[in-house]
Amino acid sequence: MTALPLAQCGVCFEDYHHEDTDRQPQVLSRCGHSFCAACVRGLIRNHPHDRRAAVCPICKRETSQSDVHINYDLRDIVQQLRTATAAAPAPAPSNTTHSTPPAVPPTGQEAPLTARQRQEAADYALALQLSNEINDTDPPSNQTPFIGGGAPLRRRTGTLPSSGYPYEVVQEGTGRVPTLNDRVKYDRIWWGDAFDGRDKVYDDRGRVWRVYDRYYWLNEALLEMRVGEVRQITMPYGAPYRQLRLVSIE
Repeated sequence: MTALPLAQCGVCFEDYHHEDTDRQPQVLSRCGHSFCAACVRGLIRNHPHDRRAAVCPICKRETSQSDVHINYDLRDIVQQLRTATAAAPAPAPSNTTHSTPPAVPPTGQEAPLTARQRQEAADYALALQLSNEINDTDPPSNQTPFIGGGAPLRRRTGTLPSSGYPYEVVQEGTGRVPTLNDRVKYDRIWWGDAFDGRDKVYDDRGRVWRVYDRYYWLNEALLEMRVGEVRQITMPYGAPYRQLRLVSIE
């Protein structure tokens, strides 16, 4: 069983840490969204009108610096996750010569959590997989098919229904479309300069995600995509050029 990722900041995608002051989760009390302390400082520093306040990149509500606090509940969850992961017992050696050896995580990966620990952390981890940061950038100058994917059948364009972000379908899917609360597996590639550009920010394959509502941009896109579809979305913040491929519905 794959371990549930540790909760991450939705701006920088760094794992939260209960002891590192820069990576501790802080909550914007005006809206309730949380980000790491370093990113909250960046939001305050880059306020569009130079006020000592943070504009939430998710809901655009403004929280004054004095109303930003440590998210103690989430910090405790992060501590529990890290403690449980570090204390996970190693698989017992097998005395049977024909037994299949236990799976060992690749170097650098966290040990798997138990089913109970996964359940306790699921809501927190899913709620914090958000990508945000305001960054004005010109529209893409070129668009290419997904690396490793088949040739696109035709190009279809549109905008996401709630967020209004423009997209182009570079490869049509042939499978079914997810429904609300489905767990899906998808690939993502994000660039900072252009689609298929040199500034590749993320290249993650086989990410698992629960489509928990219809309003977050990623959920909007996935609820419109068929399995196998490759879609390129242009965003007004963070890494602006985002490519998704819906791999499967779990």
